[in-house]
Amino acid sequence: MTISTTNTKDQHNGNDSATSFNYNFKILDQSHLEVTLTSTAGVDSILTITTDYTVSGVGDDSGSISYPVAGDPLATGEKLTIRRKQDFLQSTDLQNQGGFFAEVHEEAFDKQAMFALQNEEELDRTLRAPVSDPTSVDMTLPTKDARKGTVLGFNATSGDPEAGPEIADVATLAAITTDIATLADIEDGTDATDAIQTVAGISSNVSTVAGISANVTTVAGISSDVTAVAADATDIGAVAAKATEIGRLGTADAVADMAILGTADVVTDLNTLGTADVVADLNTLGTADVVSDMNTLGTADVVSDMNTLATTAIVNDMDALADISSDISTVSGISSNVTTVAGISSDVTAVAGDATDIGAVAAKATEIGRLGTADAVADMVLLGTTACVADMAILGTADVVADLNTLGTSAIVTDLDTLADISGNITTVAGISGNVTTVAGISSDVTSVAGKATEIGRLGTADAVADMALLGTADCVADMNTLATSDIVADLNTLATSDIVSDLETVADNIAGVNSFADRYRVASSAPASSLDEGDLYFNTTDNKLYHYNGSSWVEITAYSHPTGAGNEHLPSDVSQTEAGYLNNVSSNIQTQLDARVTKTGSTGSAALPSGTTVQRDGSPSAGYLRWNTTDTSAEVYDGSGWAAVGGGNSTDKGLYEHAHTISADYSITSGNNALTAGPITIDTGYSVTIPTGSTWVIA
Repeated sequence: MTISTTNTKDQHNGNDSATSFNYNFKILDQSHLEVTLTSTAGVDSILTITTDYTVSGVGDDSGSISYPVAGDPLATGEKLTIRRKQDFLQSTDLQNQGGFFAEVHEEAFDKQAMFALQNEEELDRTLRAPVSDPTSVDMTLPTKDARKGTVLGFNATSGDPEAGPEIADVATLAAITTDIATLADIEDGTDATDAIQTVAGISSNVSTVAGISANVTTVAGISSDVTAVAADATDIGAVAAKATEIGRLGTADAVADMAILGTADVVTDLNTLGTADVVADLNTLGTADVVSDMNTLGTADVVSDMNTLATTAIVNDMDALADISSDISTVSGISSNVTTVAGISSDVTAVAGDATDIGAVAAKATEIGRLGTADAVADMVLLGTTACVADMAILGTADVVADLNTLGTSAIVTDLDTLADISGNITTVAGISGNVTTVAGISSDVTSVAGKATEIGRLGTADAVADMALLGTADCVADMNTLATSDIVADLNTLATSDIVSDLETVADNIAGVNSFADRYRVASSAPASSLDEGDLYFNTTDNKLYHYNGSSWVEITAYSHPTGAGNEHLPSDVSQTEAGYLNNVSSNIQTQLDARVTKTGSTGSAALPSGTTVQRDGSPSAGYLRWNTTDTSAEVYDGSGWAAVGGGNSTDKGLYEHAHTISADYSITSGNNALTAGPITIDTGYSVTIPTGSTWVIA
């Protein structure tokens, strides 16, 4: 034996009919096969020999298994994997000075080769470092406790395996990649205009504003009055000196309100986030510190808040806030006064309605001085401009990462959560109330779209978008309208079975032949006059006759009659009636008939009997069978119960009778007869001589 192939595994896909599956490698025992069934769901299960399948071809270069032993054949979508898998045992025991048997040694060598191929097949399915890696590489995994619940990572210096971020954090981060990309788009890489860096620098002020979020909400509720007050900013500036009497107008709350992103524009903004720049941003963000910060930001509440904050409108608001960060810090310092103003919101409304009186108060410039908040009001007016977008830049700079570290504390995250809860009010203050009104007018539509979130998720993949781009043409829509009738849908359901789909695929694979047949065979009421080739066929529906084209004209195909009569159409036309009659009642191949006849050497010669050894006798002879036995060198005849020698080779005129000294077939002495044999005599292994009761066999 030799191992002539390195193959150790074969796979077969089910087709609902096949039950025999080949394996193209040698096995020494049927237990050396492992058969795995893969379900349509992709689940593997190891089958049991005899119970689930049987094996043939043990010891051969290839073989097969029969599966299943009982039940339905391997279904379409299921898969069988057959591989050689031996126990790593060595059962050959060579004795000192014992015999050298080539087959024993060769089988042991074969088994070692099979072990090596089995190991190679399993190693080919493992995670390995390239051969070109340095010899110092260590591919040992971290310990079980270190790697539990983490993503597999590789050290930035050595390239060795190490535990990466926790799976839950990665999943959370992946869910907000579009939001991260949005934040990256509001960074331009310079300290002068990086909005997030600016906000990070005043994180303590953001926390202060978050602490008075309820008051911000109150002020947001009177945004139209605030707008009226803003229109009279000059006069209000004069009134500002009367802080004791009128309190503080505290516009920081309004500014904080405008920073919240909770509008329906989120969906539109997210469409802008899927750029190649996001990948670069994530590479920058992928450090241990940032991952830690992202873990803090990755809670369900914060993710929800960031989704709210990631709309274009709120991003614009945040840009505007970055421009007035110093004012926010100022307002943050008088947060208690803002709270006071929030408590007298109805008074503020009254003041807004009394703009004329405020104008009169403004004349007292010397007495009341200036409030100093006019700039903040002016800045808030600028919040909705397109210029803000240009101020936003890329998140993925080292400076921004540092800012994210600042923002990534649990305290700031809590503040962001608080601000997100009042995002609608802040957006109103930002001057986008018209947009909110529009969205509110289509709230039922928004609700309907939200109810289809799963379907929109499926349609939002790159593949689905590409498919819709292909299907969305006027021609395709017209085609789908044509196909959308109940009859055609029913026809498509009929054609959608696996058998018919397979047939359609077969036709599609042989479409050239189908088209060729359509050109070669035609059905018409008159003879075709174009595209004619010798051998073409056409059926005439007028006279119901079949014609063939002989190269120049159409010729009717008629029934053929042999000159000797019906039934002899398969014979050449020059066979005579007498010769045809010789073949009457011949039911098998003529050559078979000739091979079965006994030939003669000549008209006055001899009959040539069939010859062969004793072992080659007919398995089921009939009385009268005659043959020449080359073992006994004598003619023999079957008398209905056994073979008996026929006189000739051992004639009595020589004074003796010869017979073989070896019995190579079962023999029974005829009941009532005796037998005499000249010894010694040998009965070959596996054969016997039967002596009936009352009979005697004498060996002399």
